[in-house]
Amino acid sequence: GCNAGGDCREFTELGAREVWGVDVVEEIGRDFRHPAVRYLRTPVEAMELPDAEFDLVFTYATMEHVRDVAKAFAQMARVTRPGGWIYSIAMPLWNS
Repeated sequence: GCNAGGDCREFTELGAREVWGVDVVEEIGRDFRHPAVRYLRTPVEAMELPDAEFDLVFTYATMEHVRDVAKAFAQMARVTRPGGWIYSIAMPLWNS
């Protein structure tokens, strides 16, 4: 749920070499462009990203908008490398 790219900016400022922003919104990445950032417009449940690719999968105020939460977490686990982290905070408006 990177939306217009704000969270991606923070990760590049922290020194991330590569950042992927994933969201379904049309304005994905509109507010932040950077050579280290790539955007993928897709539902999290259908991400076509490589297995065990990412050190960190981060979601904030996103999962409450996802229709199939179990499938979404399965996808996030799939793309997280062994020893990596999934950080997820959701708000109470489920499937708003």
